[in-house]
Amino acid sequence: MFQLEPNPTFTAPVAIPLPGGETATIDFTFAHMGRKALQEFLAAVKDLPDGEAIRKIVTGWNGVAGSDGEQLRCTAENIAALVDGYHGAALAILQVYIRELTGQRVKN
Repeated sequence: MFQLEPNPTFTAPVAIPLPGGETATIDFTFAHMGRKALQEFLAAVKDLPDGEAIRKIVTGWNGVAGSDGEQLRCTAENIAALVDGYHGAALAILQVYIRELTGQRVKN
């Protein structure tokens, strides 16, 4: 049955572009936003640093390891390191978030 109130979070895979043309997939847990909140976020996002913008929508992740191979927690520091080290990460994350919220699916 359809649930009128959406779940507060949802998970979606994001392909992060790597130097050399490869990608790595990270499963992100995102915070749901209603239409008005999303419009306000999108109006403000251009004035936010990438790491801060991502922190507003991401509540967790799976598939991110440190140099020792251990799973890293989704913290402000680690998000900042992700968007600093991988230039296309912030855009990829935002695109998937918007696509998932609005139901726009990629066509094959």
